[in-house]
Amino acid sequence: MLRFALCLLLLGSSVATATAVGNVEAWLATSDSLRALGQDAASLDLQKSAQHEYEKEGDPCSAALLAGRRAEIHVDWKNPLHADLALSEAIRHSLQCPDLSDDRVGWRLALAEANLEQGKRNEARDLLLILARMSEAEGTSDHRLGLAVEAMAKLAEMAFEEGSYLEAELDHLSRASTLLELDRRMEAAEALGWAAVCRAMEHPGDVPDYWASIPANPAWQAIPLEERVVHGVEWGRILLEGKALSTYDALGNWPWAEALREGGLDVSAEWDARWALLQSRRWRKQPTQALAASLHAELAARVIQDAERREPLLVEALRIRSGLLAETGAHGPAYHALAEADINQKRDRDEHYLTAINPGSFGASIAVEDSSSGGGGFRRSFGGWSIAGDERKQEETGHGGGGWSRVEERDERLPRCVGRLRIG
Repeated sequence: MLRFALCLLLLGSSVATATAVGNVEAWLATSDSLRALGQDAASLDLQKSAQHEYEKEGDPCSAALLAGRRAEIHVDWKNPLHADLALSEAIRHSLQCPDLSDDRVGWRLALAEANLEQGKRNEARDLLLILARMSEAEGTSDHRLGLAVEAMAKLAEMAFEEGSYLEAELDHLSRASTLLELDRRMEAAEALGWAAVCRAMEHPGDVPDYWASIPANPAWQAIPLEERVVHGVEWGRILLEGKALSTYDALGNWPWAEALREGGLDVSAEWDARWALLQSRRWRKQPTQALAASLHAELAARVIQDAERREPLLVEALRIRSGLLAETGAHGPAYHALAEADINQKRDRDEHYLTAINPGSFGASIAVEDSSSGGGGFRRSFGGWSIAGDERKQEETGHGGGGWSRVEERDERLPRCVGRLRIG
């Protein structure tokens, strides 16, 4: 009731102000008060009414400020269509207001982002190019240079998504140069790394000539260790997927990567596991190295407390190890690892609780020889396979109740002799 009374009071005061239009700051303060009370819809109505009043009074500058504030609410609501309309109005009105030139630059950047969210890439690119070129003019304020840097980052991201890696590299290099001008050196070092990754994607067989200089760069070394590892793991993933193996291998010789391999780096276990998984994929054709990396990933993943982050990494590490062991003929340990990967999966949350299949026990995921059958049959465990979710739907061949499954159809990578595996 108190909140409702306050809303009525604020709306009443705004109506009184509206009779004489008044100062736009009063309208903005009232709309902000409504938002603070959680009344975003009322704030929008108030701003729109006030904007119309100022348009009728021939005050485009106040109308622009109100349209810009409306756009902020739509952006917060993740409503790019209405944000687009409000920003367009703000920009149009502000063209008559020299004092709003800096605000207009910010609105253009926000409009470009709204266009991207709506899939209007050409319109977004045109706006971003205009903003990026501000860095070329002499005497550009730091505020505008900062917005130009954001525009360059968006352009580089768009070029990368479209496979224009050299264009993305140039955008990142321009961004690094402008960041240095702003004395934001750590961000410049990160932009230089992204530029090198883009060049490596364009020429997978070559290592960019400035790649080796980044680890020794004082600006890179000033970045907190965890952030360096996060950047490195992300770059490594992209390079490995793009088959830029020479650059990826060079990344593996960076100090943080060597320290991770030796276990002497105090960083989050999640990023330790992620890097080890990348290494196990990279050296898949060299079983000794790949097995060591997958074991490292498994041990690191087990330390992660959050199950949502731990389980995907742990399952992937166990599956990689099971595949490697099967390829080398170690079928027993391979199946053991695969079964353990099964039980580390989480319950399928999309299923109804009455029909959902929960991961089962370790024993239920391993088929042992049925001693009572007198032959080479398999025990039909009512626990069924321990896997759940999409994998269960694809691979289960059991019937009724908990069901039972034929062991030999569990995984094509494993030989049919896994049914004779015994666990002590």
